[in-house]
This record gives sequence, structure tokens and C-alpha cells, in this order.
Amino acid sequence: MRRERELRKLEGILFTLLSAASFGANNVVVRRGLLGMSAGQGLYITVLLGIPLFGLAALLSGQLFRLGDLTWFGGGLLAVAGVVHFVAGRYCTFRAVGAIGANRTMPLQALSGFYSVIIAVIFLDEHLSMIIAIGIVLAMLGPGLIAQGSRHGRHLLDAPPDSLQTGRGVETPQA
Repeated sequence: MRRERELRKLEGILFTLLSAASFGANNVVVRRGLLGMSAGQGLYITVLLGIPLFGLAALLSGQLFRLGDLTWFGGGLLAVAGVVHFVAGRYCTFRAVGAIGANRTMPLQALSGFYSVIIAVIFLDEHLSMIIAIGIVLAMLGPGLIAQGSRHGRHLLDAPPDSLQTGRGVETPQA
């Protein structure tokens, strides 16, 4: 039983890392894809492609045939999550990436973990252990430092996009 629990934790960590890498790659691809088009068009294309791909994944994994296991309440909550993620979240992400680029959007989007924890504690009655709270604080330090600036007084959010693409926007003063 304990070994099974440990394997589930490792599985959770692996999928979390894969999810983070996928979302990171997504923002870079979105930035290139949005050149010359609006956030609404990007949203339209990704939702239209997302539905059949989700159906295929559900079919291949066997989950499509287990739809009856889902309660109406659970299905409703997942529907709300889908609308919030696909419509509100994606639209805002596409607008942000189109306006300030993926390099400057990602540190601010890293705050989503902070919001997830707060919402889980308030609405799901989840509890934080000291080690998890410390981990959250440490995870928030990186994006906070990037958004705040470096020891040279350069601020990532104020740097021109060209300097960020070449790696000169934060540490090295520009001429």
C-alpha cells in the first residue's frame, strides 16, 4: 500500500513537470502563431482543434466508455473549469502573449499556482503542511525575482522584447 502511494506521488510529479513543459512550449508557439492575427482567432482555432483531439485521447485511453462513472455535479464542475480555462484563460493568455511576448508573460503566469493553492484551501478545504507552504514560497520566489528586476536595476517587464530574445534584457546594460 505504501509503495503504491509513493508511485502515485512520483506519477503526479512527472505529470506536473510534463504539464509545465507543455504550457511553456505552448506560449512560445502561441507567440509565433499570433503574429498577424487576433487573440480571438487564436482562441477559435485552438478550441476547434482541441475538441476532436480530446475526443481521440478519451477514446484511446478508454475514458470515453467510462463517461457514466461521472456524476452530474462532477460533470458540471468540469464544464465550468473548461469554460474558465478555454475561454477566459486562453483568451487572456493569447492577449498577453500577443501584447508583451511569452518571455514576459510566463513569470506572471507562474502566479497561477499561488491562486490554485488559495482557491483549494478556501473552497476544497485542503490543508497546507509547513513543508508544502515553504515549497510554495520557494516556487514563487523565481517569478517574483524575474518580475522585480536584477541587481543592475533592469526590470524584465520594462525591457524591450528584442533584448529579451537575445538574453540582454535583464543582466547586461544596453547601449
